[in-house]
This record gives sequence, C-alpha cells and structure tokens, in this order.
Amino acid sequence: MIVKTIIVTLIIGFGCTTMNSYSQEIRPGNKIQNFEYIPKNYELNKIDTTLNDSIHLIVKHYTLMNSYATAYGKESDSTVFHYRDYSLEINLIIHGKEIINKKLLKPDFITDEKYWPNLTIYRVSLKPSDCENNQIKLQVSIGISDFSTPVIAGLILGYDGKTSIMLR
Repeated sequence: MIVKTIIVTLIIGFGCTTMNSYSQEIRPGNKIQNFEYIPKNYELNKIDTTLNDSIHLIVKHYTLMNSYATAYGKESDSTVFHYRDYSLEINLIIHGKEIINKKLLKPDFITDEKYWPNLTIYRVSLKPSDCENNQIKLQVSIGISDFSTPVIAGLILGYDGKTSIMLR
C-alpha cells in the first residue's frame, strides 16, 4: 500500500515548455522508492529532406510523456527507471501531393503486447542508399537503448502510398 505519492514537475520557460518528471513513493516501513523517467524531457527528432525535385519526406520521432517501458531499469531498491515510449509521424509528399500521412506507435511494429513493457521505438534513420525502386526504407530501432541490442525494423514507404514493416 502506498502511503504517500509526491510528483514534482519542472517547467522551463523562454517561450517553450519542457517537462521533467520525477516521482517518489514512501512505502510502509519508511522505505523510499524513486522513479526517474528517461529521457527526462520531451524530445523531438525530425528528418526533413527533399530526395529529388519531386519527393519530400518528413519524419517526426518524439517522446510520449505518459507512456513508457517498465520492465527494465531497476537499478537498486531505491531507484526505478522508466523509459519513455516514442511515436513516429510520417509525411511523404510526391509532386506536391501528400501520399502518406501516418502516425505509428509501438504496437504497429510489435503486435504481441506481452513484449510492450520491454520495448520503445528509440531511433529512426534514413541512409541515401535506402531510396530506390519507388520506395523509401527507414531503419527503426526498437528496444531499450541502454540495455540491449535493438531489434531493427525496416519501415518501407512506397511511392504508391503503401507502407509495410519488416522485422529482422
């Protein structure tokens, strides 16, 4: 039974808001357990590239502040780390027409929910060689970056608007 929960949220100004979450539980017997969230602040990574004169790709990869993986990170009896989940937003524009506008979450890559507590979508990359045959192939790293070798998923964006995910 939790006797008391304290949650502190820091907000940093200058025209933007950043959230840093930290919580602490005081358990029976006066045992304190701290929870830290990684990353501590909201993160946005963006790929915004023009592949040629007619193809424009925008990929946003950002933290979900209220969703996280919990199965890893117990460092001691007093500190538990939670790794925030990420979302992907993909826009593919060809000849000025939006072909793909899609938001993807962890369940889109790993359908078996028993693995969800162990995973986050923590990296997205694009290499110039991954744009050929009327498709773009993004590399998506799934896992916990500090603890394991990631599962790499190929996210294929077809110029016809179709998307597919291939796990390695």
